[in-house]
Amino acid sequence: MNPKNIKLLAIVFTGLLVIAVFPWLKQKITPTKEIASKFENISVNFSQFSKENTEEISIKQGDQETVLSLRDGVWMVNEKEASQEKIVTLFQEFNLAKVQKQSSKNKANQAKFEVNQEQATILTITSDSKDTVFFIGKSGPSFDSFYARKKEIVNVYLVDGNLKNILSVDEVAWEKVDEVGDVEMNDIPPTLEMP
Repeated sequence: MNPKNIKLLAIVFTGLLVIAVFPWLKQKITPTKEIASKFENISVNFSQFSKENTEEISIKQGDQETVLSLRDGVWMVNEKEASQEKIVTLFQEFNLAKVQKQSSKNKANQAKFEVNQEQATILTITSDSKDTVFFIGKSGPSFDSFYARKKEIVNVYLVDGNLKNILSVDEVAWEKVDEVGDVEMNDIPPTLEMP
């Protein structure tokens, strides 16, 4: 082979290599921007809810329903005062819940992901006097992931976050626990002496 052919083959080979590697490099350089923009305007968006714009949250699992409501600036669970720390944690989890991918566009698959009316945890959030209903389904493939969809939307999404676990607690777990005051000596039972 003469030197001109070797140079030409080297240039062609280098060009093909750049064309083959470019999409991979582009994905490695900007993966989060692509994922964020891809799922920015989807139906399952929990981060739109905050303590400032939310009036009530209903969590329904089967025949058990827990209602968290804001009354005179205090969050209540059914008729008792709610733990404000747990309410703060709930809204933090709304912000941390991020869609990873769309799992289904088919209504027939909703039972498979447990996001149908019969199997799902039904989360109703009243914000700015408007109800938004989500169906929280089964756990996803990773530890802190789950499937979810919005009512009247057939698309099912895999969501990353601990929100499903937070919603799984019963009504009593949301209640405010009274702090124990100082214990007086008279309140301590006597101990038995061993002979």
